[in-house]
Amino acid sequence: MKRTTLPRTTLEVSKVGLGTASLHRLWGTEKRQILDTALDSGITHIDTARLYGNGTVEATIGNYLSSSSTRSALSIATKVGFELSAAQQVYPLTSKVISKIVGLSQQHANHSVRACESSFNASLKALRSDWVDILFVHEPLLASSSCLEKLIPWLRKQKKEGKARYIGLAGDGLRTSSLLLGNGSEFDVIQTNWEGWANGVPSAYQPQIHYGVFRGKSNNEDFRNTWDHLREQRFDGMILYSTHKPERLRQLGSNCD
Repeated sequence: MKRTTLPRTTLEVSKVGLGTASLHRLWGTEKRQILDTALDSGITHIDTARLYGNGTVEATIGNYLSSSSTRSALSIATKVGFELSAAQQVYPLTSKVISKIVGLSQQHANHSVRACESSFNASLKALRSDWVDILFVHEPLLASSSCLEKLIPWLRKQKKEGKARYIGLAGDGLRTSSLLLGNGSEFDVIQTNWEGWANGVPSAYQPQIHYGVFRGKSNNEDFRNTWDHLREQRFDGMILYSTHKPERLRQLGSNCD
């Protein structure tokens, strides 16, 4: 697996990172197999969030890393910006059904300092770590500009205290958003969905991490053709990939060199 240093940071990562938004849908042994295969394939970056599996994915990653000596060789990213409901915190995997029965609300976007502080502390506890490599604001377009302005000093504090090496924005539609063009310089890393190669976006605000690039690719030839296309565009950043199938991670490992 080829490695790269994310532009505008000193963070060295694999060209493909593991996305974990659906990891909670697997059984215990299957989860470990995905993580094992990712590392064996040369992937050194794991992207997660408090929202994924209502905290269970972070706990899975924390348990996995605590039983090995790989943490120092990996980069971990998590996110703040969504507040879990009471049902989600108590019954993380069945909360949707329970919420409908008793009329409780599901998670909702909350980018207040209070909510993000609580979420990040819970993330660090679940990950069994004192720090993460990237702390993202999750789906920042759902937040008001005034809310983000209040959040930025708190994010800087996390960097100063060593709880986050870098801070960033993560979510759909960021590439040409007014938020990115207006506040992008406040953040180290931009992570957004793949929309092709953008023209007219200042290089300082070009996203370093994309997801959705390999979506729908099901065989070795598809992966290779997609990777060749990325090479032609000279993309210097990282691509996130999420899958339930270990063999697809192996295919990426053999193609993305």
